[in-house]
Amino acid sequence: SGRYNLGAVQRTINNPVFALVFFQPEIRQHFKFTTGKPDRKAGDNVIVVDYIEEMRPTVIAGLPGQDMPAFGRFWIEKGTGRVVKAEVRVEVREVKANLTTTFRSDEKLGIDVPSEFREEYDLRDSRVSGVASYTRFRKFEVKSSEELAK
Repeated sequence: SGRYNLGAVQRTINNPVFALVFFQPEIRQHFKFTTGKPDRKAGDNVIVVDYIEEMRPTVIAGLPGQDMPAFGRFWIEKGTGRVVKAEVRVEVREVKANLTTTFRSDEKLGIDVPSEFREEYDLRDSRVSGVASYTRFRKFEVKSSEELAK
């Protein structure tokens, strides 16, 4: 997706489900997770979990050899463990990035999907920001059959 980026910042992390990779077992060990401050806007049924990347090399890499430690928050529904919102932040030298995804349940597919993705990049001499909204998710299916002839 980096080929189609707008603005003066090269990036490949601007994917609405990128933050969820931090929960994968082999990557989760990079991070320290702690209970964050409650977010009243999210409701009583949601807890905030803060995280900060402590292991090197980092999951996100900048210029060759440049570690870009991530930090941020997850808003997680109590009882179900559903991620309702995810934030990824990176601040190194002259780049500050903030990526926030809001998720919603898709009844038709039976899974949670991104509903909105916001990205903001503050650079030394410019700012890039964007908002993407997602609707009408569809299931892609392929059916095939095979017959063996004598």
